[in-house]
Amino acid sequence: DSGWLYLWNWANNNAEPKRLINGVSAFDVDPKRKRLALATNEGIYLDDKGMVDETIIRGNPIKVDEAIEQLLFCNADGRLLARGDGKLLTIQNDGKVTQHAEVMSKLTCMAVSPDGNYVATGNDNGRVQVWKKGEIKPENRFIFSHPEPVICLTFSQDSKLLASGSSDNRANVRNLENGRLEY
Repeated sequence: DSGWLYLWNWANNNAEPKRLINGVSAFDVDPKRKRLALATNEGIYLDDKGMVDETIIRGNPIKVDEAIEQLLFCNADGRLLARGDGKLLTIQNDGKVTQHAEVMSKLTCMAVSPDGNYVATGNDNGRVQVWKKGEIKPENRFIFSHPEPVICLTFSQDSKLLASGSSDNRANVRNLENGRLEY
């Protein structure tokens, strides 16, 4: 069942999950819960209309050269971040795709802060990059490191702390206001 996107009604404990689409490698729902993004081998689909009769509205995909592994809506303006083949892409509302060469090494994970003010990326060299204001530009970045590849990132609910974990089973928690290691 790998690659299937399922839908089920949580309110109905007896409901069986329904298969919707096969070949899904990543998906996300925007913060306003109005849009759905899906990545398949055909490209990235953006569903602006919501589901009709338990069917996802699919138009023409946004073509990308990378195999997409993760999708995240950056903030309420609808920009979408995509991670694939170790690269970071931004997809604008009009479908324009930008690859970010500023990202160091092969990406392994990414996260967006709840307030939309930070984007964090982790890579296979153990580096965590944090981009302020959701803008992927060198002047908006600060960096810290783990000794092994970064495998997960998450922000605190108030967007003030970033937790990162690496393949050596170590976790760090950084204060984003001053960059200090908290734990």
